[in-house]
Amino acid sequence: GRGNVASLLGVGAGGGLLVENSSPRVLNCSFDSNGGVHGGGIAVLGGAPFFQNCVVRNNSAFGSVTPGLDGIGGGIYVRNGSGTVVFEGCTIELNVSRLCGGGAYVRDAVGEFRGGSFFTNGTTLPSFDLAGNKGGALFTEGSGSTLVEDMLLEGNSVLGGALPEGGAVVALHATTLRRCDIRTNFAGDAVVPGIGGGVSGGTLEDCQLVANVADLAGGGATGNASLLRCRVSLNRSQTGAGISECSAAECLIDGNLGSGTGSVEVGGGAAVSSLTNCIVRSNAVNGFGGGTYNCFLSSCIVENNTATAADANGAQGGGVYDGTATNCVLRGNDAVGVGYDPAFGGGACLATLVGCELLDNVALGDSTPSEGGGASSCTLVKCVLAGNAADHGAGASASSLDRCTLVDNVAGISGGGTFDCTTSSSILWANQPQALAGGSTTYSNVQGQAGVDPTNISAAPLFWIPAERDYHLRAGSPSIDTGALTAPLDPDGSRADQGAFPYDPAYCPAPAINCTAKVNSQGCLPSIGFTGSATLGGADDFVIRAINVLNQKSGLCFWGSASSAVPFQGGTKCVAPPTVRAPISNSGGNVGPDDGSGEYVFPLTHAYMTTNGMGVGATFYAQWWTRDPGSLSNTGLSDGLRFTICP
Repeated sequence: GRGNVASLLGVGAGGGLLVENSSPRVLNCSFDSNGGVHGGGIAVLGGAPFFQNCVVRNNSAFGSVTPGLDGIGGGIYVRNGSGTVVFEGCTIELNVSRLCGGGAYVRDAVGEFRGGSFFTNGTTLPSFDLAGNKGGALFTEGSGSTLVEDMLLEGNSVLGGALPEGGAVVALHATTLRRCDIRTNFAGDAVVPGIGGGVSGGTLEDCQLVANVADLAGGGATGNASLLRCRVSLNRSQTGAGISECSAAECLIDGNLGSGTGSVEVGGGAAVSSLTNCIVRSNAVNGFGGGTYNCFLSSCIVENNTATAADANGAQGGGVYDGTATNCVLRGNDAVGVGYDPAFGGGACLATLVGCELLDNVALGDSTPSEGGGASSCTLVKCVLAGNAADHGAGASASSLDRCTLVDNVAGISGGGTFDCTTSSSILWANQPQALAGGSTTYSNVQGQAGVDPTNISAAPLFWIPAERDYHLRAGSPSIDTGALTAPLDPDGSRADQGAFPYDPAYCPAPAINCTAKVNSQGCLPSIGFTGSATLGGADDFVIRAINVLNQKSGLCFWGSASSAVPFQGGTKCVAPPTVRAPISNSGGNVGPDDGSGEYVFPLTHAYMTTNGMGVGATFYAQWWTRDPGSLSNTGLSDGLRFTICP
């Protein structure tokens, strides 16, 4: 069908094709430049037709001057289907509706759109309905369901009305988008801002939402959409540049930005949403919550986000603002003051944090000193705060801390660990320029300042591996059984310990790879690894290995009790002296020209451990040295392995 118009008289639907209560197969057809009240290109009123490899282009649902008859479904209109209406491999582009569903509209029917595209459809004409235009590509409502699978939804838009919504999709009935690429769609404009630049509502699985825009809220998604294993990137909005009022699990939410309209922005990654096992990375706003704003987070990583001051209220919560975070990592986030507009909470502000790690966050002041590098005005329970920085309260300011560990935080003015906080049953160690300034601290291990309360102590807490931020307590730590008498008992039923990690006699750090390998003459990176368990009481099966090494070459493993990272023979030596050399071994592998088929194996047996005094609880570092005739030094080096001898 081309250039046809369905009259306003009668049904006024299906300018190119009208299907009523029938189920034809329509293959390789084009519906171009048609018009109607509804379904400018195709209208399906009952039945279960199948469309394959069709093009639905440049159609319009122009509506009428009669209120309530605004155009719906510029390209496709499906209603009251008696079966599944399928569009497979179809291109739906450049269609326009006056009210909603610029590309397609599905109501009280089961629809499927598979393996095609919605491109540059829109609701671009002024709407008589003050609710606003909705669903530039697709609008669903009523009973039934819609599946959109393996589709590209790009460049669709909604404009006009009081609240434009869903640049690509508005889903008001059960709608699933699976493996879809949803990008560069937008809802509203500077005159009438909208919500849900990408989608509003629906369930999204393994989708990408990229570079969508909604000035008001939900640059990528809003409307209680549910996202699973999705990537939400480079979207923009004033509230929830990535997502707003959604739930997300196992998603990457990165690189989203505030709208840049000059107003205070909140929630660069997410706003008013629930996130589980997500990564929220490198998002930014001018205002509050560079990463998240008023969200519930569980087992998430919130890193490298930024909140910059937009007015006298300052920048608050570089990573997290308001809401609750449980078992999360907040690291490398920044709250940045501008002029006299302050900065609070590089990691978090006004949030409740339980079992979280706040690492290397910064509150950066300008003309006004900053507060709370890790956290400001927060409630923290069993959290680790390490490596954070601010003018006042590098670890935390104006917060409540219970059973927390604060280490290596650095304040420019005062309160390396805490500033004006209420702290109990915690460890404050190696903070600069002093452990704390102001507030109340009780039943805690405070380096150099135990005298602020008689219940405090000041004694080395005996962390497992503080250089690697393993702050579990070793046997004999003075922080065992010295927490507040009113604190909850530890898991073993004893009095609370100080710090984030109750003493566990069975705890032993797992081996970990560190340092950097040297590229060998074949362009490979020798890689250290291990199998089995480094234990003296369990199975005798711990083996230190190296792969990606030259074949048929001699090599050896060397180890010591301290790590290093110094230049050595054109690479990096990962073990500090004194070191012990294991017996020389041959890498084996292919016979012939050099390649990367070799492998080294060093069994670290119980007998070897005992002979060399490697006792339970001791930590060691290992590295492989190899022959490499093709390198300038004639040698190669793997990366490093840290391991602890367990019971």
